[in-house]
Amino acid sequence: MKANKIIKDLLIKLLLGHLTETEHKELANNADVKAMMFQQWENNSDIKAKTETPDYKRIFDKIIVGAGKGLKKYSINELKEYKEKYRKLQKSYLIFSRVAAVLMIAFFAAAGLYIANSVKEISYSEVISPRGQKSKIILEDGTVAWLNSGSTISYSRKFNKRNREIELIGEAFFDVFKNERRPFVVNTPCLSVQALGTKFNLMAYPEDASVQTTLVEGRIQIQSKDEKTIFLSPNQKAIYNKADNNFSIEIADPIYSISWKDNVLKFNDKSLPDILTHLERWYDVKFYYPENVLDNERFTMTIKTESLREVLELVKISTPIKFKIEVDSVYITLINYLD
Repeated sequence: MKANKIIKDLLIKLLLGHLTETEHKELANNADVKAMMFQQWENNSDIKAKTETPDYKRIFDKIIVGAGKGLKKYSINELKEYKEKYRKLQKSYLIFSRVAAVLMIAFFAAAGLYIANSVKEISYSEVISPRGQKSKIILEDGTVAWLNSGSTISYSRKFNKRNREIELIGEAFFDVFKNERRPFVVNTPCLSVQALGTKFNLMAYPEDASVQTTLVEGRIQIQSKDEKTIFLSPNQKAIYNKADNNFSIEIADPIYSISWKDNVLKFNDKSLPDILTHLERWYDVKFYYPENVLDNERFTMTIKTESLREVLELVKISTPIKFKIEVDSVYITLINYLD
């Protein structure tokens, strides 16, 4: 199946970490991509016998993780070169096609691998925390994991027998049971975190511009897909920028990164767009607002049991905004822009 230009463009943005939440959904719901997933499901009698219809979301999430792994076999220098030329892609069809070809190979190879591995579905476990909800799980090795809204972890059912390795999409806090013989490894499409026995938070939503890791206690190793490696000490946060593939480390109070697991959201000196991103997942809504809205305004607040309307009313007290809530959509307008 030949992918169209829209898929190629979205896949390039996926690789570079520029894919927005809307574009992520567009790619997942693209007719060609769904047709590919349906064809794989239709042609595999073992999987088809287990489900009446294909689980598109689950298949797509697995493909995204698999595509990230598939790209590892390509030259790092080559991928870096493609990334540097991203802005010229629309002017150079040759470069565009080469990048798209790499991505398409990884993407559809990942789809095939997912289908093939699904035949052995009984050997894998998956825990999903839907948007607007949080989940807690105790793994076989004694590690406790909290999953934030819209997050998924998956792992082999041989977990803790051969290794302690899991896959994460979204955000999770881990209280890792210590085992020096078997490191605990969390893989995301952009990087891997390795620990022996420690507590840390990892936020790796596909649509976010960065991956953030905050260490509460112990020590962890973080390695990006291009093999950059750093180590964190307690009260440090590592921010991996998807656009330039670089790490930055800052001193951070972990409470602002981990309070969500106790049903509390804490913000310290955050911009309104940053806060709205968290509120979208917390309340399972979508915000619509002017570009760069109040980027220079900073907010410090704590949210516990407040409703979405109550939170927005609090913001409204100190900022020139109006808002309108319609089911699962929220429209924010700057008062200064009103006629």
